[in-house]
Amino acid sequence: MKALILAAGRGTRLGALTSDCPKPLLDLAGRPIIEWIIGSLRDAGVGEFVIVTGHLAERMESHLGDGSGLGITIQFLRQENPRGTGEAVNLARDLLRDGPFVMTYGDIVISPENCGAILRDFEEHPCDLLIGLNWVEDPTAGGAVYVDGDLRVMEFIEKPPPGTSTTHWNSAGLMVMTPAIFEHTAVLSPSARGELEISDAFQGMIEAGCTLRGFPLRGFWSDIGTPGDLQRTREVFGGASQSDH
Repeated sequence: MKALILAAGRGTRLGALTSDCPKPLLDLAGRPIIEWIIGSLRDAGVGEFVIVTGHLAERMESHLGDGSGLGITIQFLRQENPRGTGEAVNLARDLLRDGPFVMTYGDIVISPENCGAILRDFEEHPCDLLIGLNWVEDPTAGGAVYVDGDLRVMEFIEKPPPGTSTTHWNSAGLMVMTPAIFEHTAVLSPSARGELEISDAFQGMIEAGCTLRGFPLRGFWSDIGTPGDLQRTREVFGGASQSDH
């Protein structure tokens, strides 16, 4: 299994912390955030990585190199003028057309056992797209995921206005995709925010009759978007040794 990590964002809400450092390289208990993410996926059996870079791309690429220092292989793609997550995924189409792959973000940190769990679930119950879910009071900051009783995804709404969602399921930023996604990322139009949204590709898959399922994650989850998020995550991971992940 291969993995795609989207790591092009500027991280503006982190202010000066990302002025000269890509967000995924910020320190988390002695290691860059992205190394925790890679390590969790590697330990789940993922050996080949495609990483989409953008802000301070040279620093990211120089730090990680070809991945041999982490026991993996890495290919980099640059999103020179980021226009959304849909565009970022579509950049990888030629490298990931040969089978299912894991997709995640360079700023989302979760309990590492979820990586193996979502891969096992996909192997046991194949589908066109398996979306990791976490339970939140209001998914306004992420993607609201509407599912039926069997966790089949019926609708996906990116950053809904506060208080409008009738679901508590949020897209957790860890998913297993099949190459079917590229049929939909290739035809995206800019959203109201002016971006090519991966959520619109998901909705296109639903409308095309593809099978999308949700997979509830367990344990810790953090989207490191603010200094407060980073501090809380550091407090959780500060007691973990490198051999733990």
